[in-house]
Amino acid sequence: MCHLANYDVSMQVQAHKVAAIKATGAGTLVTACPACRMQLEDGLARAGLSPGACHVVQLLEQACGITANQLHTSIYREGYI
Repeated sequence: MCHLANYDVSMQVQAHKVAAIKATGAGTLVTACPACRMQLEDGLARAGLSPGACHVVQLLEQACGITANQLHTSIYREGYI
């Protein structure tokens, strides 16, 4: 957890990433890393920006038009878990 051990460096990296995200004009931020998502959501909120943030699987669910409940039901039914 870089943001805990190296707070100042973490905040500099956060500011750089938030500026890059802002420059894209993106409406949604997608990441596979929960810690990155938390850090970026914090940075976006501090900057007064509000693009939605989601996990890559949530983006796929939206693109396929399925809900998380449907996906989980399918996974269990097929015996993957």
